[in-house]
Amino acid sequence: MYKQRDITEYEKCCLELIEKRLNDGLTSYVLVDSENLYDEDSDEVWRSFTFEVGIKRYIFVISPNKEIKYFESGVPQSLCDQINECLL
Repeated sequence: MYKQRDITEYEKCCLELIEKRLNDGLTSYVLVDSENLYDEDSDEVWRSFTFEVGIKRYIFVISPNKEIKYFESGVPQSLCDQINECLL
């Protein structure tokens, strides 16, 4: 059985700030989707971000404390660099 819980105000504020910084800071990629994900092991709500350039899409998962928890293989280095810059 899957556990779930509501997002805390702290998590919500942090993830919204991260999303705003990604929207404002990315130059070559467009943020097209985001979705909250619950991680049972850490008991945290993370956010999945889908970025697009041309017809290609790339997914990153970022925690409220700005840790990149997941990204797909084959992601361009330029996207990684831009995301890291936004998270500083």
